[in-house]
This record gives sequence, structure tokens and C-alpha cells, in this order.
Amino acid sequence: MSLFPTVSGQWGWMLPPAYTCIERPVQAVCHMVPNPNYQVGNIQGLVVFTQRITCFGHYALQVKVSVTGLPSDGNWTYHGFHVHESGDMSRGCESMGPHFNPYRTQHGSPADPANRRHVGALGNMVKDPFGNMQGAIFDNLASLVGPTSILHRGVVLHEGQDDLGRGGNEESLRTGNSGRRLACCYIQPL
Repeated sequence: MSLFPTVSGQWGWMLPPAYTCIERPVQAVCHMVPNPNYQVGNIQGLVVFTQRITCFGHYALQVKVSVTGLPSDGNWTYHGFHVHESGDMSRGCESMGPHFNPYRTQHGSPADPANRRHVGALGNMVKDPFGNMQGAIFDNLASLVGPTSILHRGVVLHEGQDDLGRGGNEESLRTGNSGRRLACCYIQPL
């Protein structure tokens, strides 16, 4: 008896265990540019998405953010960071539409369950006093594959802090009261 099970093919032939399942990483990238409709600083940067796909599903999506050129006002500030429905940048960041929300839920925190948050609600990123933003987010709902895929959508960096749906008003449940769109980018597969 073999230590490794084999898988029968359509005509009864056997696949060796090493070929029955292939695990692979999937990546996407997004080049952040300032919103031409709201010029603040010389914003530029890169957002890299990485996800390991396995035979049994996928791991959490890793989002690495590196942005420069934000206002260097000497303060640490939080900024809403969301995936929006469209990757359309024809009218700047405004043409990207609302948050990516395929389940039609209220806005919430990335820590909330799937029925209480938008897929595109990635929370906040922190800007340092010198106008730089570096960090990573891991998310279990947004993905690079399947029904919650964010490929070919847009990322928007907002002016204000996302209140994670806890602001007590209608706008909080829609956008997190995170304010104007400072910069955005289109998510493209690598």
C-alpha cells in the first residue's frame, strides 16, 4: 500500500501525487497617482497584492503599500484605504465608483464578518509626519481569485480616517466618512 494516495483520471490512469495539485502565488500591482481633480502634494507609490492559491482554497490576501508625496504636516494621520468597484480612471479617482461591495452590505471594519462589511473595505493606512506611507494589510475577504476578486478594480486612498462604519450616520455606513479621494490606482495582474 502506498503512503501517498493517487488520483484516478477519466480513463482509469493514475496521476502521481506530485501532479494532482499545484500550489501557486498570484500577484497584482497598482501604481498610485494623485487625483487630478484634487491636487494635494506629489503623491506616487506602489501597492502590491500577493496571495497564495492552494488546492483547497487560498490564504489571506497580503497588501503591501508604499506611497510618498502626501502632505508632510508633521503629524501621524490615518487615511481610508479602499478597493472601489471600477478601475476606470477616465475622470480621475471619481470615476472608480463606490466601494467594491458584491454582497450589498453596510460599510464596516476589515475585522467584521463578511455580512457586515464591504469586500473593498481595507480600513486605514498610516501616514508619517514626512508624508510617507509604508505598511501591509492582510485580508481574508478580498481576493485575487473567485467571486471576491479585486483584479481590474481600483484602489482609492482617502483624505480622512475611515471610521469603520461606527460613525453613527448614513455616510459612515456607506463610506466610513473617509472624505475626498487623494490618490488612486488600477489593479492589474502580474
